[in-house]
Formats: sequence, C-alpha cells, structure tokens
Amino acid sequence: MDNIYTLAFILILCLKVSSVSSRDRQWGGERRMSSGDNGDRVTNLPGQPPVDFQHYAGYVTVNQTSGRALFYWFYEAITKPQDKPLVLWLNGGPGCSSVGYGATQEIGPFLVDTDGKGLKFNNFSWNKEANMLFLESPVGVGFSYSNTTTEYAQLGDDFTANDAYTFLHNWFLKFPSYRTRTFYIAGESYAGKYVPELAELIHDRNKDPSLHIDLKGILLGNPETSDAEDWSGMVDYAWSHAVISDETYKTIKASCDFNSSDPWSNKDCSRGVDEILKQYNEIDIYSLYTSVCFASTARSNDQSMHMVMFRSSKMVNLLRMFYQFIILLTHTFCEIEKLVTIIKTNIDGISLLVVNSVYKVYPVLTLVDLVQMPRIMGGYDPCLDDYAKAFYNRPDVQKALHASDGHNLRNWSICNEKIFKSWAQSKPSVIPIYRKLISAGLRIWVYSGDTDGRVPVLSTRYSLSILGLPITKRWRPWYHEKEVSGWYQEYEGLTFATFRGAGHAVPCFKPSNSLAFFSSFLLGESPPSIK
Repeated sequence: MDNIYTLAFILILCLKVSSVSSRDRQWGGERRMSSGDNGDRVTNLPGQPPVDFQHYAGYVTVNQTSGRALFYWFYEAITKPQDKPLVLWLNGGPGCSSVGYGATQEIGPFLVDTDGKGLKFNNFSWNKEANMLFLESPVGVGFSYSNTTTEYAQLGDDFTANDAYTFLHNWFLKFPSYRTRTFYIAGESYAGKYVPELAELIHDRNKDPSLHIDLKGILLGNPETSDAEDWSGMVDYAWSHAVISDETYKTIKASCDFNSSDPWSNKDCSRGVDEILKQYNEIDIYSLYTSVCFASTARSNDQSMHMVMFRSSKMVNLLRMFYQFIILLTHTFCEIEKLVTIIKTNIDGISLLVVNSVYKVYPVLTLVDLVQMPRIMGGYDPCLDDYAKAFYNRPDVQKALHASDGHNLRNWSICNEKIFKSWAQSKPSVIPIYRKLISAGLRIWVYSGDTDGRVPVLSTRYSLSILGLPITKRWRPWYHEKEVSGWYQEYEGLTFATFRGAGHAVPCFKPSNSLAFFSSFLLGESPPSIK
C-alpha cells in the first residue's frame, strides 16, 4: 500500500514539473525564481540610502531568436508587499526611459541627486502603496536592447505592446508569487497610447486561462489620446494662456484640419503651428510657469519641436515610400544593410531650408524628420535629465543594476531620439480601446497637470468628450492637506481629475498630492472631496 502512495506522489510531482516546464518553454525559457533567491536583487547600488524593502533590476528576454531584452527595475512595497497590488509604470516619448523619469525623477523610492553622484530617498514614493515595476520599453530605450539592429526601424505601438506583454509573462517566471496578484498599468505622456494598448492585449488574451493576468485598471497622466483632439487642445491652450496672439490663433483655427491625414500640407496651418512652437521655445512647454534650464549640455526641446513643422504632402508621401522601400530591402537582403547605413547617414546630414512665420530662413529639418508624423517628445526637466545620464552611465551603477558587467558599458540616455524620429506606427486614437476597456469593467482614471502645454488639460477633455459617457458625479474640487489640489468628475467607467499648478510630469510638481491620488485610485474611492 505504501508503494502505491509513493508511486502516486511521484506521478503527481512529474505532472507538476511537466506543466511548469511547458509554460517556461512557451514564454521564452526564463528560469522560475521566487523573490528571495532571484539573482536580480540589487544589493550594492552606489549612493543608495538604506531601506528595509527589496528591489531588483535586470533583463528579461522577450525574443531569444533576435536577442531582444527589456530592462526593468522592480521595487517591492515598503510594508506588506505580499498584500499589495503590482503596478507597471511606463513613460512615453516614444523613446524615453521609465527608469530615468518615472523611477528616479517622479514616483520611485530613490531620486537622482542634483550632483548626479548619488540618490536621495523619496518620501512620497508610490511603493508605499504598491509593488512598483518600471520597464524601459521598447528596445533601444535606456538599457533595453536588441542584437538584431534592423528591428529598431520596425518599432511602433503594436511592436511595443507585444514585447511588453511577453515581458510580463517572462517576468512572472522570475517572480511567480506575483503572477496572480491584482495588477494595474500606469503611465504618462505617450504612454497614453502604450498603457491602453497593452491593457487591450492583456484583456483579449485573458480568454486563455493559462495566460491570465489579473488586470483591474489603468491610470494615465497627461496622456496622448487622440491626435486630432490633442493638437486642437494644444492650440486652444496656447491661446487661452496668452502664448500666441489672436491673429495666430485665428489663422490656425481657419486653416488647420487636424482630422485630416495631412493637415501640414496647408501652408497657413503649418506657419501658425510654427509660431506656437517658436513661442514655446522661449519657455518650458512642459510647465508654463517654471524657470527654464540653461545648462549647456541639457537636451533642448528645440529639435523635437521643429520636427512638426512644414511638411509638404507630396514630399512626405514620396519620402515615406522611399524610406519604406529601403527598409524592405534591408529586411530582404542582409548585405544591403551596409548600403542603407550609408544612405541614411547621408540623408541625416542633409538639412532643408524652411521658412518660418515671419519669413526668416533657417535650417531645421532633415529628410528623415520629414517622413515622420508630427510629434513632440515627452519629458520635463532637461537639467534633471543630465543628472540621471551622469548617474546611469557610471560603471559601478550599471554593474549594481545588472545592466552591464561594469566594463563593457551600455550608453544610457534618458530619451532615444533615433527611436522618436523613426517611430514606424502610431494609432491616431486610443478612444476605441477606452470603450472596450470600459465595457470590460476595468477601472480607468485619467489626470492632467493644468500647467502643461505639451498635452494640456484641454486636449484630454476634448479627447474624453468623444466617449459621451454619462456623468455620475459632477465637477467638484478635490483636496489634499486642506488645500484644493484640483478638480474631478466621475463618469460611468471613468474618472477624470486635474492637478492644480502641476506640469506634464505631475508627481515632479505635486509629489504628496500624487501619492494621495494614487492611493484613492488603488482603493477605488473618489479623490478626497472634503477638506
């Protein structure tokens, strides 16, 4: 009888091992680990203040064939991590680092110090309320990489969502205790596209029980949502905040059809938008009332701003066809890649002369710039960007974060402008995805810092109005520490809120308020509406 029990136990054990091995193969063969024995645990990060929680950093392979791997940094909750949800944070760009922005400028427990040599503790870190996972996505952003360089020309919304989805499943193999944890996705700026796109993918594939992720909701800050409404809101906001003249505003309103596939073919529209960007170059578009940074090495908004100007419809189509043809050749014939590199190098070196709204001639665009859709890179403080760049390019920091061996260093930057310029596919609107997620019963909260000119509060209001949702709780103030923190309104399936006096990256400006708001989101409670 004992032998029968023994054989039965062995049989059950073999079936269990077989099931685990099968799932490991399905999601790329990453070795399963619990948090306690995970080789990615960070133990000697230079300049780190002492903490009582664990944090982990490293790579997760998302495609073994092409050698594609995404870098993450995961902070367990400060207290009772086993009882708290898991939240994935994404920054936008496209091409900007969630480690450089979200983790160490906004909501992570360690903020890069202003000397770029160390870290300071963030008293308003979101890992007080949740286990926080920051992902550098897509490949080419931050430490994330691909060994197949031709893939960088294929990056777009769908590519990014699919890699992020694969990342999650392979990450759960490293952290199996989080596989069934309540899960949320949050992000800001161009992550206004990333977050709902990933949420939709999870929702669709959850129909297979073996792939189930317990997604409960999404949280979006100053998000790019619908291109036409985003541009209309940007124009109206610039005029209503006295950034542009009445004459410029009237010209844009009369000549720009942002619902058109090519509004920039109208010269009056292009000149009007040029004037907006010209005026924003004098201040900080991401925070209208904040002093600009004059550091000589700081990344300027000027280049990404000028990338949206003066596109001729015929020229755009011609160059786009040429560019796609070259990419096709690259994918078909390995040897042609060298030729493409030479061609693109020479194209990038050609500047075109364009005329601005006051008829001064100056070089601002390259040929490759012209084949891209109009977009301004998301970000906030270029001075802080420099501090982060100095810190993450240190050999001892890269070694501590398992980003490199400390000798063969990776060149880390907070935003990859090559990705930004060559972005291959972007959905014009994610409003249809909102409708789908609302119907699925997911919690959707959207917030806007009201001093952001890049994705202003008007853009978000215009975009959300398309949904036509019934109002369940009318416009009212919400409070933090007895002060009006902003206003909010609740709809069937969605909550929209503002942050008074905050710019594009809200937690940079209102860290305590942001943490309180985040706590309300996780609890499914309205923002505090009583002093």
